[in-house]
Amino acid sequence: MSVLGTTVFKVPELGELGYRLDQANEKKRAAAQAKLEKKIQATGADKTYAESGMGLTGKWKQMSDLGFEVYRRAALDFEETGSADAEARMNTAARNLNYYVSSGKSILSEMGKEYQNAQNEGFSKTSLNPTEASNLYTSKSNDMFGDDEIFIGNDGVSIIVKDVNGNLVEGTQSSYVSTNVTGSNALLLPALAKEGKYVNFRNYTNDQLRAITSAASEAEAKDNVTTLLDSEMDNPALQNDMIVSYGKYQLGQGKEDDKLSDTEYFDLLEKGQNEEYRDKAFDWYRGKVLEEVPPLYKGGSTSRVSGYGTGTSYNFTIDQDTKQVLSVDKDGKTKKTIEIDDYIGLPSITQAKGVLDPISNNRYNIQGIGIRSEGGKSVFVMDRVMSEGAEPFSLDSGKQYRRYISPATLSEFRQLPAKTQRLLEERVAEVYDQEYYDILESNLIGFKDNEETENAKFDFNEYLSEKGLQ
Repeated sequence: MSVLGTTVFKVPELGELGYRLDQANEKKRAAAQAKLEKKIQATGADKTYAESGMGLTGKWKQMSDLGFEVYRRAALDFEETGSADAEARMNTAARNLNYYVSSGKSILSEMGKEYQNAQNEGFSKTSLNPTEASNLYTSKSNDMFGDDEIFIGNDGVSIIVKDVNGNLVEGTQSSYVSTNVTGSNALLLPALAKEGKYVNFRNYTNDQLRAITSAASEAEAKDNVTTLLDSEMDNPALQNDMIVSYGKYQLGQGKEDDKLSDTEYFDLLEKGQNEEYRDKAFDWYRGKVLEEVPPLYKGGSTSRVSGYGTGTSYNFTIDQDTKQVLSVDKDGKTKKTIEIDDYIGLPSITQAKGVLDPISNNRYNIQGIGIRSEGGKSVFVMDRVMSEGAEPFSLDSGKQYRRYISPATLSEFRQLPAKTQRLLEERVAEVYDQEYYDILESNLIGFKDNEETENAKFDFNEYLSEKGLQ
């Protein structure tokens, strides 16, 4: 007969058993959830969107925001089901989101850099003025898709956008996020055309100064310039300058001081292939050149201008004994003021615009003319200010200015509009006398004291031969 063991086995109560099972299941569920969360975090999508996506603008923000919505839906589905299919969809959505955010960030950053660089250069290398460049940058970086131009695709993972060509494409295939630079994903400020010297017709007339000042009469001076121009009409470069000048000034392509883009420049040259257009351009240019001859003519009696007095844009007032800021450097710091005996502030229409500084190759406007004593003689001084959209100019190497006053050169004096030169002569002669004006003019830097002697010896036909035009 066997003896029963004395060990007592305690049967656990049902409630306690259930509790332990729940704990075990919770641990398994938590482990599985942690594994899912780890896979979700591994996509990097949440972090990328949080750090960069919300700082985007325009179409790139729209694509990133909708991409994030698609991704979160896929991630929630994966959390709930844990299926391989849901995981694959989540990973696809995450890749797309990361692409939208990183592409948008890079594209907008490059746009900002291009605009900032252009701004630092004073917009001197683009045909746009500062306002136009700013408007283009703002427009491109903030342009938005319409409500029907961006939506979630039928697969629930991709997003569809209307591309720049009007076609509906999958978001990652859009030109807006392409790695290739296009007009839809880059600022692309239009490049400034390199215009020929004689697009500004005044430059041509000024270069014929000897032929003008040697003439015995104004009519002869015009004949001399006409002869020179006719003799050079087979020069293709001059022809191009004449065609562009006509298109730019006469046909509303731009104002006199406007800049042309490369595209606009070559469009005008293409128009010049038309014989009728070309002939009109040449006739117009010839007329503008000859209009500039009278104020440059030195041989006859001094002419007087009328009709440009009080009440017009050509109203000149001489302010006596004024103080003006000598210079403002490239950083905006002003130097000491200087005494100017007489000062004339030039209205915009009377200013010389876009005068080329030969040292820095940047441009400035002449906004005022003064008279002061320099080295024991009375001289004209020019009040120069940096042109809108131009880099600081430099009249002497190593220094750059936004504003600078110093004695005038003959070259820049001749770039003042003809009406300005004539009215300046009239006003100075009224306040003082004609002899005083003549002294001031002869003291211009580059004006030769023996000009009359040289002109008396000047032979126009010999001059033509020297230039190879006869």
